[in-house]
Amino acid sequence: MLFGSAWRKAIPLSVLFFSATFIFTMLQSLKDGIVVIEMGADALPFLTTLGTLPASLAYFNFYRFTLVPHVPPQHLYFATAAPFLAFYALFAFVLYPLAPALHSCTGQWLSWLSVLPQGLAGLVAALQQWLFSLFYVAGDLWGPVMITLAFWTVADEVCTMEEAKVLYPQLGLLANLGLVGSGKFIKAVHRAVGGKPGPDGMGVVLQEAWTVLGRNPKAAELTTWVVSFGIALRLFEYAFKAQLRLAAADSAAYCCALADLQSAVGMGTLALMATSKLIFKVSLKLVNSI
Repeated sequence: MLFGSAWRKAIPLSVLFFSATFIFTMLQSLKDGIVVIEMGADALPFLTTLGTLPASLAYFNFYRFTLVPHVPPQHLYFATAAPFLAFYALFAFVLYPLAPALHSCTGQWLSWLSVLPQGLAGLVAALQQWLFSLFYVAGDLWGPVMITLAFWTVADEVCTMEEAKVLYPQLGLLANLGLVGSGKFIKAVHRAVGGKPGPDGMGVVLQEAWTVLGRNPKAAELTTWVVSFGIALRLFEYAFKAQLRLAAADSAAYCCALADLQSAVGMGTLALMATSKLIFKVSLKLVNSI
């Protein structure tokens, strides 16, 4: 069997992981499509630095000191997901249709932003279209909160070490189906609607993190690698999305282009994971033959 004797745990975990990655991929395409088309790619660094970063620190502080002590473990995953899903639904059905009116109401209060230097044009756009900025930040939090934190917390609690050795690689394969399926779903929706597809506590958390890194050089080294990779990835991402904006006629075309990219990434990852053992064996033989 695919999951061996742990199939009873594998089925619900697979559903959770697939759902989380499916929603994650849709959010990546939608939030970038809205922000890049409406504000320009110049707004992305400001949204990530001044929006996503402090929001993630605040949420992880809320998770540790509010949710974990007061919510039973069996309900923690759904209690974590509920506020995000509620906001996404509110944005889709209420806030987004009202966005022009809401932005115009606050426009007079933000008129002074026009005196800022041209280099801060992205920040100005993010503040003037604050509703889209709020959706971008909320969408950016889904991945680290629901996948990195909430899902793997559940998986680690219900799986033994031996079960994890069998389940986790297979879950990675299934999760990438969410990338492929979500990309196809976004394009199908755009076609259906007539779219044209185109190309104090926080201080405690930080202090504890620095203490752990200071005591464990290996953890500090890995953290440096991860942070450096994240910075390099973000810089490339901003440049890529700015160029993609030039080729996209509107937000629908932009979302479809990102959906195609996400589907290709998912299929490529599936292929590499499925053939990883074979690639390792061939590489090992080549190295030994030298």
